Amino acid sequence: MTYTTPLISILRHMRGYQIQTRRSFQNLLTSKNSHKRQEHMLRKTSVFLCNP
Repeated sequence: MTYTTPLISILRHMRGYQIQTRRSFQNLLTSKNSHKRQEHMLRKTSVFLCNP
């Protein structure tokens, strides 16, 4: 990405990216094996919080 790109378009792109990631995260939570994935993510985050 070049610096000549207008700031507004960059912000729009970032907003779109946030929406995409949010959607994909929701799909992850509602998909099959979501319970296992949630457990795995909780384990990961707990390990990260305990061992920074």
